[in-house]
Amino acid sequence: MTPDTYGPLGAASKIASEVDSVYLFITGIALFFFIVTQGALIYFAFRYRRKKGAEDAETPYITSNRVLEGVWVAIPTILVMSIFIYGYIVWEDMRTPLPDAEEIHVTARQWLFKFTYPDGRETVNDLRIPAGQAVKLTMTSEDVIHAFFVPELREKMDILPGRYTYLWLKPERIGTYTIYCTQYCGVGHSQMRATLQVMEPHEYQEWAAKQVEEAEKSMPLSQRGKNLVEQSGCLACHSTDGSIKVGPSFKDLFGSSVKLSDGKVVTADADYIRESVLDPGAKIVSGFRNLMPTFKGILKDDDITAIIAYMQTLSAKGGVPAATATPAGPAGQPTIEKGKSVFEGKGCIGCHSLDGSVKVGPTFKGLYGSTVTLSDGKTVKADDAYIRESILEPNEQVVKGFSPVMPSYKGTVNDEDIQSVILYIKSLK
Repeated sequence: MTPDTYGPLGAASKIASEVDSVYLFITGIALFFFIVTQGALIYFAFRYRRKKGAEDAETPYITSNRVLEGVWVAIPTILVMSIFIYGYIVWEDMRTPLPDAEEIHVTARQWLFKFTYPDGRETVNDLRIPAGQAVKLTMTSEDVIHAFFVPELREKMDILPGRYTYLWLKPERIGTYTIYCTQYCGVGHSQMRATLQVMEPHEYQEWAAKQVEEAEKSMPLSQRGKNLVEQSGCLACHSTDGSIKVGPSFKDLFGSSVKLSDGKVVTADADYIRESVLDPGAKIVSGFRNLMPTFKGILKDDDITAIIAYMQTLSAKGGVPAATATPAGPAGQPTIEKGKSVFEGKGCIGCHSLDGSVKVGPTFKGLYGSTVTLSDGKTVKADDAYIRESILEPNEQVVKGFSPVMPSYKGTVNDEDIQSVILYIKSLK
């Protein structure tokens, strides 16, 4: 690993140095012709300027020169094609899957990035990768269009709701880099940032071991997907051992080529499985009838992601599935640790700070017990009842100076979660 050799601009990865080389190549061509044309212009301006007192000379009659015209057409054509071919080669390198890449799931929402690792670790706005490790980011959005952009790696990809996009990274230089969302996604867009920490391999292993230890009670994403498959009645029509039932078997399905009833052949990737769950009649597998009901409105995006992860475990082409973590701690007992986990996992950190700074919403530092002025001029005390109502009905009491943009968490958090969040806010004095 010799990151300092990656290009004259000190790029953080091999791909970044290749992207820099393309731009330097284009800049070099433009600079060369700028010097040639402007130099000739300046020279001719002085060499053939009209001298004072000189008589007007007759303009010479100049006919076309086919050789010169041919050269003038050929050289720009060659240069433009060279730029295209060079750029296409680099683009292909950026989009080609890297061997032995670890798959990390990225879920974007207003206004944060959530990262889910294969072994159950889950972080918010904090992506960590060992230097030299190839990583595949499988990304989706819970709400609007977002984007994932790391300037130092010269890598960018849009994150879309209702489908998956992919990005391959292999950072080489140790350091901390900023991840930006480059698609305007609402009032908190400018605050939607995360960090990419490229660590020494041994330091990464120590961090990962500590994270796994803290989340030892977490359920892997693939296990959650297995539970959903069983609970949703999928196994009544689909087997997991290769045998044929009412529908195709899930065994070795992911990544395989599927022949449809209209004769077309498609790849059973994440988007295909998502569509088959939500709109099963869109692509009927050859030899089977259109009997499957839609699960639209029954299964959420996270549920479908878990099912896809489970199908990956049933296929040699599926790779290693990702996993998700759940808050640690005794069941049924509110704790500060659970409150912090809910605060980060539900995206509160994207709008509310912990250090007193103002973001999209009020800071949580010193909030509990303080007097809050509302948009209608009234004042209330930030006690347990106020925080509970702000979570379940956030637009009932909007704080003065802030917009009513917070979504309701009714149905997505339980009483234990709310009590834990209250305990956590109490601790932020």
